[in-house]
Amino acid sequence: MLNHANSNTLTVNIETTTSTLQSQTMYQLKYGEFPKLNHLNYSQWHKHMELILHAEDAFEITLGNEETPPENQCIQNADFCHYKGKALALIFESCTITAQ
Repeated sequence: MLNHANSNTLTVNIETTTSTLQSQTMYQLKYGEFPKLNHLNYSQWHKHMELILHAEDAFEITLGNEETPPENQCIQNADFCHYKGKALALIFESCTITAQ
């Protein structure tokens, strides 16, 4: 029989494990959450990721439709690097460890 203290500890451990497993399989951000990319769900993940990239103004850069501006155009180059970095981070973080 478990005493009350052990029961609370067990509950916390189960909640922590569930939270950890969910963070490994679900991608959470300000727009909501969706399953992270794994070896079985590309078509589902792709739809969510495309919407997120559009919302963050980073979609066109992932398609290669935007050329890197010349280095002497500092503002345009900074914007390009900002959106490229944002797209890379969003995509990387939305993948499971095995897909990364």
